[in-house]
Amino acid sequence: MGGLYQAFSLVLLATALVAPAAQSQSGQSDPRQGQLEYSQGHAYMGSESVKWEHDRLVFVKRVADMKGSFRETVERLEPSAEAWERFWARIDSLGVWKWKSDYSDPQRNLPDGESWSLALRHRANQVKSKGYNAVPEGYSVFRDAVYKLIEEARGN
Repeated sequence: MGGLYQAFSLVLLATALVAPAAQSQSGQSDPRQGQLEYSQGHAYMGSESVKWEHDRLVFVKRVADMKGSFRETVERLEPSAEAWERFWARIDSLGVWKWKSDYSDPQRNLPDGESWSLALRHRANQVKSKGYNAVPEGYSVFRDAVYKLIEEARGN
């Protein structure tokens, strides 16, 4: 009976040690949680926007038809958790969380310029930034990361 009691005690001890570790692993934030809102566009040529809402990545593309109106397409995509993990790792490596709130260039304030805006939140990090005819360092790599997430979601 003593051996049975010891075995039972060891099982209880192991459960007490393993359960919190399992909870902390399962308690890690889901890479799909957070905020992603990004848009870029030109006054006369069109625009693109990406927004994470209701567990879907909504990609809206507006293209000028050169007749004064726009043709709009909308895609609702479901990136995998792995695709999101790769995306957030790219964002972390670029230093996007340290971007200034405004990159507008008053000397290039033309009515037909290019604008962009960004709102990101993931885990303890967040940033809101925008620009008009000016971008921060690493912007093109950031934009590539957004389009890579879209492409990976299209492949799901």
